[in-house]
Amino acid sequence: MNTKITTIVSIAIAVAVLSPRIGAQTVTFTSANNELQGLSTATPGSGATATFVSGSPGYWQISSPDNVGGGGLATFNDTAMIIVNNGYDGATLGTLSYLLAQGAAGNVSFNLSSMIPGNQFAYWDVLLTDPNDPHNQILIANAYSDNTTGANPFNQGAPGNSSVDASVDVLNGTTFSTLWAPWTSVETMIPVAGDPTLANWNVSQLGIAVGGWDTSRTQIADITSVTVPGDPTDPPAPDTAWTLPLLGACVGGLAVLRRRCNRV
Repeated sequence: MNTKITTIVSIAIAVAVLSPRIGAQTVTFTSANNELQGLSTATPGSGATATFVSGSPGYWQISSPDNVGGGGLATFNDTAMIIVNNGYDGATLGTLSYLLAQGAAGNVSFNLSSMIPGNQFAYWDVLLTDPNDPHNQILIANAYSDNTTGANPFNQGAPGNSSVDASVDVLNGTTFSTLWAPWTSVETMIPVAGDPTLANWNVSQLGIAVGGWDTSRTQIADITSVTVPGDPTDPPAPDTAWTLPLLGACVGGLAVLRRRCNRV
């Protein structure tokens, strides 16, 4: 396995976080309900794109040329993604502990209809916000999906082989830790002295991304639906409050690194 490191640069802004509902249902964003196309996007990579393709079903195509070599920020930032913001059309992401429990229950997933080249699949990113100070944010990146077409759940599968593992964490662009550890271990981390463990930090955004391998091989993922915890009775609302998404904004103070293992 070849180890690759990727980064995303983000703007640190205050976020509004909704508390999880007890016994929360799920919401599935599809083109049929006109919600999939309303998701936020970020394309910090050079030549990266995120395009909604209309059809039956419609889908997001996220693509990264993955052609930046030699290390440095440009290589780290060579990604493309779609983003679910907490509160978007009923999405209730809650705390990290809550999201992980919902993932283990099968309530967090995206459907991958196609992946090129086929051995470097789309993956999860989780942006957390300190409940005591919204300026403290940390990106846990990345959690593998199931590395397959079809349903790609969050926090399910065999340790070391699926989305039960997280790769790295970075707090406000200053503290970098290589994790590659089960989420159960990540939950106990205390990145800011005197703060609660990460299990109690709020999930601000949940991202699905490609890129960052530095293989010079274009990676393209087609995503037809995304399912997250939430209230399906909430009225539709455009995801317009995040014109500069925290995940993937190309300027600002939150530099986020990701370590990935290349599977053939």
